[in-house]
Amino acid sequence: MKTTIDKFLNSKTIGIAGISVKPQKFGNALYREITSAGYDVYPVSRNAETIEGKNCFRDISSLYGLTENLIIATGKKDAADIINNLAAVKIKRVWLVHGSESEQALKAAEEKNLKTVHGICPLMFFKPDSIHKFHLFFSKLFGNYKKVYS
Repeated sequence: MKTTIDKFLNSKTIGIAGISVKPQKFGNALYREITSAGYDVYPVSRNAETIEGKNCFRDISSLYGLTENLIIATGKKDAADIINNLAAVKIKRVWLVHGSESEQALKAAEEKNLKTVHGICPLMFFKPDSIHKFHLFFSKLFGNYKKVYS
């Protein structure tokens, strides 16, 4: 997973599926944090028209050619559906956040030859400050970081 994480971090464009009309949702927090870290983020939502003043894309197919990276911050069923519908979007890497990871989603990603990251929070890498710094510390302390990022 290290190589895939590094490719996410080295790219300056990322799509995020799971933007909500409720600003406190995790997909919205991801958008704010990753955008503030200097990345060009393409928000995707079926329901929200804008986030932080930027227009949301209605569906994943709208990302065609804009990025090779997609963070999925939805429920498990929606995550699997999103991956199954990535036919011609040119997404190469998918990061499944906590709550979106499932056997179905991982199997769909494997069938589409997508590189995946799961089991570790993206904010520990994109914006490792404040609470995310503690999250990273405990992940290293209890071995999850080494298991995923070594």
